[in-house]
Amino acid sequence: MDALQVGSALQPALHLPFLPRHLYRAASSNERRLNFWRSKELCLNYIQDALLRKQWKRAAEFLTSYIESLEKDFSTEYMGPSEIIWRVGTEILCNHSPSNVREFNSFIEQMKTLGVKRYLKVCLEHAFHLLCNGRIDEAYQNLSLAESWRFGERTVTQDKEMKLIQAYRGLLDYYSWSNKKNILLEYEKDGFEDMSVEQEMHGFFRKAAVNLKEIIKIPGVWDLFVKSYVDLLEFYGDHQEAREVLTDYAYNSKFPANPNAHVYLYQFLKRHGAPKKSLISALKILHDIVPSHELMIDFNTMLQKSKKRKRRRLGLEVIFAVLDYAGWKKNVKAWSCLARQVKQIVISEKHLDWIKQEWNSRKDWWPAFHFSRYLAKSNWQENERLSYEKALVAGVLLGKGSLLGHPQCLDYGPPFQPPFHLEFCSAYENFGCCDQERDNSIAAKYHEILDYIDPRGHKLCGTYIKDILCQECSPYAAHLYDAENPRTPLRNLPGLCFDYCSEFHFNCHSAISLLTSDKHIQECCETNKTHFCNLLRLHDEDYCFPNVLRNTALNRNLGSVAEDRRGCLQLCLTEVANGLRNPVLMLHANDHTHRMFVAEQVGVIWVYLPDGSRLEEPFLDIKSIVLATPWIGDERGFLGMAFHPNYKNNGKFYIYYSYMDKKQVEKIRISELKVLTSDANKADPHSERNLLELEEPAANHNGGQLLFGVDGYLYLFIGDGGKAGDPFGQFGNAQNKSVLLGKVLRIDVDGRSPDGKPYRIPPDNPFVSDLKARPEVYAYGVRNMWRCAVDRGDPVTKKGRGRIFCGDVGQNRFEEVDIIVKGGNYGWRAKEGFECYDTKLCRNSSLDDILPIFAYGRNVGKSVTGGYVYRGCESPNLNGLYIFGDFMNGFIFLSSRLMALREDEKTNRWKKQDICIGSTKACAFPGMIRSYSKFIISFAEDEAGELYFMSTSYPSAYAPHGSLYKFVDPARRAPPGKCKYKPVTVKIKSKRIAFVPRAKTVLEFLNEPSPTNPPKRSSIPPGATPTAPSKKSKKVASSKIKASTVKPAQSNKKTLKTKAGAEHHKPKQKQQKVARVPRTTLAPSLPKRKSSQLTGAKKLPPKKAAQAKGKLGRRRKERR
Repeated sequence: MDALQVGSALQPALHLPFLPRHLYRAASSNERRLNFWRSKELCLNYIQDALLRKQWKRAAEFLTSYIESLEKDFSTEYMGPSEIIWRVGTEILCNHSPSNVREFNSFIEQMKTLGVKRYLKVCLEHAFHLLCNGRIDEAYQNLSLAESWRFGERTVTQDKEMKLIQAYRGLLDYYSWSNKKNILLEYEKDGFEDMSVEQEMHGFFRKAAVNLKEIIKIPGVWDLFVKSYVDLLEFYGDHQEAREVLTDYAYNSKFPANPNAHVYLYQFLKRHGAPKKSLISALKILHDIVPSHELMIDFNTMLQKSKKRKRRRLGLEVIFAVLDYAGWKKNVKAWSCLARQVKQIVISEKHLDWIKQEWNSRKDWWPAFHFSRYLAKSNWQENERLSYEKALVAGVLLGKGSLLGHPQCLDYGPPFQPPFHLEFCSAYENFGCCDQERDNSIAAKYHEILDYIDPRGHKLCGTYIKDILCQECSPYAAHLYDAENPRTPLRNLPGLCFDYCSEFHFNCHSAISLLTSDKHIQECCETNKTHFCNLLRLHDEDYCFPNVLRNTALNRNLGSVAEDRRGCLQLCLTEVANGLRNPVLMLHANDHTHRMFVAEQVGVIWVYLPDGSRLEEPFLDIKSIVLATPWIGDERGFLGMAFHPNYKNNGKFYIYYSYMDKKQVEKIRISELKVLTSDANKADPHSERNLLELEEPAANHNGGQLLFGVDGYLYLFIGDGGKAGDPFGQFGNAQNKSVLLGKVLRIDVDGRSPDGKPYRIPPDNPFVSDLKARPEVYAYGVRNMWRCAVDRGDPVTKKGRGRIFCGDVGQNRFEEVDIIVKGGNYGWRAKEGFECYDTKLCRNSSLDDILPIFAYGRNVGKSVTGGYVYRGCESPNLNGLYIFGDFMNGFIFLSSRLMALREDEKTNRWKKQDICIGSTKACAFPGMIRSYSKFIISFAEDEAGELYFMSTSYPSAYAPHGSLYKFVDPARRAPPGKCKYKPVTVKIKSKRIAFVPRAKTVLEFLNEPSPTNPPKRSSIPPGATPTAPSKKSKKVASSKIKASTVKPAQSNKKTLKTKAGAEHHKPKQKQQKVARVPRTTLAPSLPKRKSSQLTGAKKLPPKKAAQAKGKLGRRRKERR
């Protein structure tokens, strides 16, 4: 059968040889009935298989046989074929190439005959097919015949189908009306009148309106019908009914949610000049349904013009939501709307929290989605305006704009206070990026340039040249030279405000070639002021020179610890170690080696060297003795350690751990051990000498702190024995001075007691003469002090030296921070924090109880972790700040909390501030990370006094998810060279394991490249140093040399050092690769030459020019 024939072809002579033979033999009535149903099922399977294989001809043959079987055998009982028959048949005819409309009509007519119950639905299908083939008249006739069809009693389904048929007939009447209307309008345009056409048009209107009005009363999605009906009403001036129809279609809850309904209503209201409130209401619902709709730009524009704060806030939300969708990534209008609104907010300094709220939910994916390096280049090539708008938004959101920019030097470190007076760039002698040596270098460069300018030029251009050269010393030098992001090209000249740049170019354009070695700038910009100033222009004009000096917002509290609007201190972190099993402490031996000893809860101590590497073999491994379990939050294990003050000479250190004795009794043990004489990085486990053992009544409240005070005595901090509320005895262990639990003990480890104890009691211990008290007790009434530290005192005045700060974990209401006082009673269990815990004991307690310096409730945290008073060198702003934390936040097992206390010297009260870590505003420096493991276990101090903390993402003693982090103040650092020291060399016998950071840095996060490979060639945005395409240009020293391939060599003038290089006591971690060599000499070195009469830069004779060029080339090579 080559083609599916109509009529007779639908009843073919073709038999199916592969069907069971019994289908065609004579049989009884019942057997014939059974065989029929079997053949029906098989045939349907064959049809399905043919459809799946797209064998349309084969499928048509099977379907024809199937229909034949239905007609011959059971037409009386089977009132109509399943809907699948005519659906499959339609599919076959639409795809079978020999098919045509005539065949389709024949097939459908047969379906109408067979499918009486589905007659109306088949008619609709028929009409759709005719319309798709342009046979409108036939479709209309088919719908008219269907409308007059009757069969038995009308069912609800048939009634709906009939209304749908009438609606489509009304839609065809509308099309006819529309055609007549267009003809009539053409006639009127030409000055003719045709009454017959007008009458026909009105006739079609009446028929269309009746049918369309009926269908849109039924809840459903009737976009085409509604639009047609409204068009009819509007043409005849019935605007009120048209509005009612659209309003009901959009807001009637019986109708399904339909974004088009709100679009039609908005367009109608806009056409007829409705008030803005009505327009906003329509688009508000559209925004909720389809936030990426093209009308959202109009919505945003209306909202931004509103005087209502709530609407303007919604406008920002709308435009951010639009740009969440890929279809809007390159839409200039959308980016312009966002850039305009962001700029208005930043300039007004109002509602900055709006931007923050929107950005917080997008900061993890927008940088890669919108601001990758590849997209930046692609946008610049395709649409310059789009690139500018996105750059402004990216500057604000990613930390390079007025909102998120930060002080930073060209060596990628924070600014500092110069230790000595700056003679030349004196404007920055209080705070900036130059020390005296760099200041002298800039002064020499200035005088070198002036040698090429005559005396008149000195007076006219000297100030400009000095200002431009001294921008290397500005606290915002990195922003002025575009060095905040190491991935972007560095400017040869700082960003200048357009007016200032224009004045400079007008008066001193000849000096441009003396200030920069960039040939592109030299060739194109000496005569073209606009081009030159556009190259030096910054996207955010608040930062350009000299505006940056006048901006009070940028210079307010410059150099102080940064705070956000909530008063949260903005500090940053660097990752120092990872992969640790619940790191409980980090210590230094105070032996000038600057090694760090990190202990794990399981009982293993590791040695970390000053270069950041770890020794493969541990310093001590006693995990076979230590009692530790994998239970989350188990407080037992290796808990404390302290090096003897004379460790350098005697090699003694002390440890505090939980263990199980032979009788299966849990105890804590404090022991003395020694280092091996043969290996300074290995302890001798056989040298253990037990100093003290205490039985633990419960598994919790084990204390664990050991430290030596400035008096040389060992302080031990013992928990109250565990359980809730210190239930031991009449007053609890903590208030019972005859037991050692719940106490601060002080002993002399360099002697022995007459009674045989392996330690001596200091003669000035407060309870030596109290027969009812243990002589070791130094203070009492403590619950479970977790982490204590001795204050080194102010580096200059030594004020505060010797104070011992402790965090005491509370019961269920308050956590507290205490300063330990000899003989002091800290109140537990009578008091918790400042409040009473045991009411009876509290009423009878002494008024001399030592109150905490600070206490906080469970809404802040649930388990305080004591910290340290910062007395280091690298972050001068932090001096005197007590930094501590909480193991858990106000809700159990949520992220921990970092806090700080600062003492008011006038009132002696301590003020608390939260610490926020990883802000893109503050921490966009190489090596700085944006997050940390959420459970803070302990704090630490290295030999130089720098602060660290340890935390884990899973608080189990056996889980290797702990990390060690170092605090960094991004607002101010010490002057280069001030924190230098040379660690004493230690002989290493074990293999070193290099540190591999795991945490993503802030810069890596902000500059995460797109997975798409960037194009090989691209244009460079304004203000960046363009790269010449010639081979020769590649030989010239460029500011874009990659640090991974070229190392900066020492020039004849000492360059500024990076933070890692200048401060050797910082562990040399494997920092993020920086894509540029830090630039310190931004203007070219010039040969000295005396001035003559000419104003401006002189043109040298050919011989001198060649000499100068050679000297410049040599100096550039030296700086490589």
